[in-house]
Amino acid sequence: MGKTTDISSAFGAVSVSLAADTDLAAGCRGFHCGTAGDVKVDYVGGGTGITLKSCLAGMIHPHQISKIYSTANGTTAADIVALY
Repeated sequence: MGKTTDISSAFGAVSVSLAADTDLAAGCRGFHCGTAGDVKVDYVGGGTGITLKSCLAGMIHPHQISKIYSTANGTTAADIVALY
């Protein structure tokens, strides 16, 4: 059987406030949505203002992003945690 890694010990996590656009220092390895919806992001290395439609709640989305936009600017998902 392969080795498993507890995701909480493999990553650092930061809760994202959606009151304003959030710049993620050095980018992140992925994010988790607690409430489903759209997440508007900038990618590490390029790609700005990209809307990821219908991100599921309770899942880790493995996107290397440098910014998450606020609810006023296009994000409808909530309870987002950036994973490093």
